[in-house]
Amino acid sequence: MRRSTVILVGLATLVVAVVGLDLLRPEASPARLPTLPRLIPPGTVATLTLDRAGTTYEFRKAAGAWMAVGSTEPLPVPAADLLDGLGRELAPLYAFRRVEAALPPAEAGLDPPRFGVVLTLTTGETFVLRLGDPTPEPGGTFLQVADREGIFVVSSTIADRVSRLLGPPA
Repeated sequence: MRRSTVILVGLATLVVAVVGLDLLRPEASPARLPTLPRLIPPGTVATLTLDRAGTTYEFRKAAGAWMAVGSTEPLPVPAADLLDGLGRELAPLYAFRRVEAALPPAEAGLDPPRFGVVLTLTTGETFVLRLGDPTPEPGGTFLQVADREGIFVVSSTIADRVSRLLGPPA
């Protein structure tokens, strides 16, 4: 073997050893990376109930089409697409973060909430959500989940979709 080949193989081995040792450090372990809080498990949304200022709208998905409860007609495509998108955003639902500071719900727009959302998965699990104001940092909305402590920050696209379906809050 030529000397340059031996040197290249030696350098490659050294690089692999250094990278390998770096990955074995405890602080580099994927188990130590922060994980986003999961608020709703993966699933298929069967029904959505949306509330704005006491006015409630109920939707169900049957045979692949969204319908307003009490109607036998499928919703127009734009509304159905918004409901499909909302369903994909909500199941699974991960929070960007939990609000650590003692933030009163009223200051986050959660008492009363801008929007209420009740969703039922095809498994029968039901989740009650309260959507609040946009967060000071762009792209977030405050959210509370019934039967769960704390206030969370989730994607603002959830409130945007609800607002497009129902119109902006009063």
